[in-house]
Amino acid sequence: MEKLFIITFMVAVALSVGCKEKKEPIVNAHEETYTPPGSTKPWTFGGAFHERKHDINITIDGRKILSGRFTPMNPHLTMNSRYQDRQITGVCDFAHGIVGGGGWKSRVAESIVNKKRGTGSNSCKITVGGKKDAVILFF
Repeated sequence: MEKLFIITFMVAVALSVGCKEKKEPIVNAHEETYTPPGSTKPWTFGGAFHERKHDINITIDGRKILSGRFTPMNPHLTMNSRYQDRQITGVCDFAHGIVGGGGWKSRVAESIVNKKRGTGSNSCKITVGGKKDAVILFF
């Protein structure tokens, strides 16, 4: 009877591990605050990058303001929108996760592109009304 219990328990554990939900490959941005001219309340810039889909979303105070998708083999993306009657622009340069599909060949390709573009991190420069105001990093 004890052996049957142990076998049943082991099968249940194996099934629960096999059916475990896969975690989506999402990298969140380090939040950055900024107080726009004429405002008393600071804004909090944040965002998320989906590594498999190459989608990126930039948020202000938790609200999605900018979104886009990196095109294949191009680690540079520019997005535009408006927030509280102000022009918001996000210019993203990603050093990792865009060029190639993984492995050493992708790392070599990323190194070549990064050297040419002068980038070394996954970041987005955010401008409000044409002035550079924040840089958010994805790590």
